[in-house]
Amino acid sequence: MFNSEHCERLVGLVFAALYIMPFKVQGQLVISEFLAINDSTLVDEDGDWSDWVEIHNTGPDLVNLEGYFLTDTQGKLDRWEFPGLRIEGGEHLIVFASNKDRRPDDGRPLHTNFKLGGSGEYLALVATDGETIVHQFVPTFPKQFADTSFGILNGEQGWLKPPTPGRDNTFFRQSLGPIISRVVHHPD
Repeated sequence: MFNSEHCERLVGLVFAALYIMPFKVQGQLVISEFLAINDSTLVDEDGDWSDWVEIHNTGPDLVNLEGYFLTDTQGKLDRWEFPGLRIEGGEHLIVFASNKDRRPDDGRPLHTNFKLGGSGEYLALVATDGETIVHQFVPTFPKQFADTSFGILNGEQGWLKPPTPGRDNTFFRQSLGPIISRVVHHPD
């Protein structure tokens, strides 16, 4: 029989398995890349270095994005709604995560009503019902680094340096190696 200790272990194992399980792409639309700390990679139409998210239609068919959502909040899946735009099979679409909340349907740049957190947070593309997750980084994407995007390539997650906004991801690193966060000098 299961006791509370067994249940706690089982829940822990399930959570660990889900967290470290290899990422698999499902469906036709994916968040193929994003940049949460944009210092010099892609400038928006206002001259700002806004964060950005890239949506890739991996399938052959045209998809109408009207009513789909982007969110950085797991408890608010309908945070930012796409306007009536279509994305062709194989096409990439850049959405600036700038907190400017712009939804033109005439080809001008899109801007969400939120920015991405460089320390890592939830990010998802949600279907038109406002509940079905099309693609997500869960529980959070990892800590980010300036002008280094994060995304998917061949079904796996990792960093892209240099970033490839609007293009297929081609160079991929699962690790950036050791990160020096503080340098201390002690003269003798």
